[in-house]
Amino acid sequence: MLKKLLVISLIIVGLGQFTFGQKTVSPAKKKLVTQLVANTTEMFPIQVFDDFLKSAVEKATAEQGKEMLDNLTKSIEASNLSDERKSEVKAKIPAFVGRMTELSRTLLSKGFDVRSWTAKSLEKNCQQQFTVVQLQKLNKFFGSADGKSSVTAFGRVTASGIRGGEKDSFTVEEAKILEQFPVIVGESVMNKFFDIIVKNVMDDITKSVEIWGGNMLKNLEAEAETGLLKKEINKFIAENQ
Repeated sequence: MLKKLLVISLIIVGLGQFTFGQKTVSPAKKKLVTQLVANTTEMFPIQVFDDFLKSAVEKATAEQGKEMLDNLTKSIEASNLSDERKSEVKAKIPAFVGRMTELSRTLLSKGFDVRSWTAKSLEKNCQQQFTVVQLQKLNKFFGSADGKSSVTAFGRVTASGIRGGEKDSFTVEEAKILEQFPVIVGESVMNKFFDIIVKNVMDDITKSVEIWGGNMLKNLEAEAETGLLKKEINKFIAENQ
């Protein structure tokens, strides 16, 4: 009994130290972080990621649809159905493949949310890295007309660089605006902010994409084995024996 009491006491003490050791974020700081996230999220090439996903999904589903159409047509041709019945079933195949392609497109895109991943990472890093005073200075710049223009410029230039081809660059006017950034927030805060954007947040987004990719394949496999894809396939087969 004494041993149990000692163990319990140690656990309680440990939990107490853990709890008291946690850093709480004040409502004022949370508000400033939320404001900064809203002001700066568009610096990231979110649309580029979304366009890439859409292109990849369209390519994958188009290939899948063509393969399914060819395989089903060959299967019907090789079946023991009468020629009349074969013609009837083959006429149904394009519509069926279209439904399956649309379902696959939805499943492949499920859970892909770069905007949310970006905002969450920005929020986490800004809470950890900046003081209230520093956040106030950052919001002073990014909440201004010049700051908003710089966010748009960064988003445009970054997206252009990722897409490749002829890369865009800052205009003379945009460069002048950016010169005000370190004046308002301080050079060390500016450097820290860009370090967070270039490394921390982009690393977080990359990890989120990797997790999404793994889950996407699992979801698709599960649907093909026991979910909606499997049900649709079984239904089509049952109706066209």
